[in-house]
Amino acid sequence: KIPAAEVLRPSEAEGLLRPLAQRIASAVAMPLSFVESKLGKLSDRGLIICQKIKDFYCWQWKEG
Repeated sequence: KIPAAEVLRPSEAEGLLRPLAQRIASAVAMPLSFVESKLGKLSDRGLIICQKIKDFYCWQWKEG
């Protein structure tokens, strides 16, 4: 879950991906630009989706 306050541009996929990419890049010690690129490709292909649930954005793998 990513608090809505951390998302600067919720109307843009890039704005939604950045907080997720920052967390993953930190956890796996990889460059932010690399992680953002990979997540962007997954999002563009519809393999990961983001839903707003109350005051949070939740990323998940697409089912099926």
